Amino acid sequence: MSSLYKTSILFFSVFILFVTEIRCQIVTFEKLQDFILENPDVKTIYIRNGDYVDVNLSISRLDNISIKAETPGKVTLRGETYITIRNSRNFTLSGFHFQNTWSRYLIKLDKVSSSIIEECFFDNCRGNAYSRVIGLQGGSKDNRIHSNTFKSIHTMGITISRDGNYNNIISKNVFLDIPKVKNVHPETKDGNGMETISIGTIPYWIIRSIPTQFPAKYPEFRK
Repeated sequence: MSSLYKTSILFFSVFILFVTEIRCQIVTFEKLQDFILENPDVKTIYIRNGDYVDVNLSISRLDNISIKAETPGKVTLRGETYITIRNSRNFTLSGFHFQNTWSRYLIKLDKVSSSIIEECFFDNCRGNAYSRVIGLQGGSKDNRIHSNTFKSIHTMGITISRDGNYNNIISKNVFLDIPKVKNVHPETKDGNGMETISIGTIPYWIIRSIPTQFPAKYPEFRK
C-alpha cells in the first residue's frame, strides 16, 4: 500500500471523526444553554446520564436541533423544574425521565412549530390543579407529542391553548394511575382541573387513540 494511499485514508478517517464530533455532542443540563449558543453547527445534543435537580431552562430560536437523553430513561429530572422553548421549529426532545417534579409548566412550547416531544416518562409530576406537564401556546403549530407515558401526575397533562395553535398531533401516549382531582387538590371546590388532555375550542386539532401499553422501545420505564 502506497504512503499516499495511507495518508488519504488517515485524512478521511480524521475528517469523519471531526464531522461526527461537530454534529453530535454530550453535555450536562447545566451547560446546555451556553452550549447551544456557542455551537450552532451541532444539531444533535445528548444530555449526559444522571440525576438533575431544579432544572430551569429557557431556550429560544432552536432550529433543527435534537436534544436527547444519552441513554433513554437514564436522564432523570427532579424538583422544581421548568423547560421553556420559544420561537423555535424542527426540534426534538426525547428519552427523558421526569420524576417527582413541581412546576407550573414543566415543558412550555411558546410559538413553536414542526417539533416533537417523544418517548419521555412523566412520573409523579406535581403542581396545582391547573399546572401543566406539557403546554402549547402562542401560535404553536404542526407539533407532535407522541409515545410518552404519564403516570400518577397531579397536574394537567397536555394542554393546547386557543391562541392560534393549529394542527398539533397528540398520539400514542399512555396515562396511568391518574388520581381524582378532589383527592389531591381539595381546594378545587368545583372539581375542575387535572385534565389529562385539555384542548382549546378552535376546531383544528387532531387527536389519535391512546394505547394501553407502555412504549415497547423503552421497557426500563416500566420500573
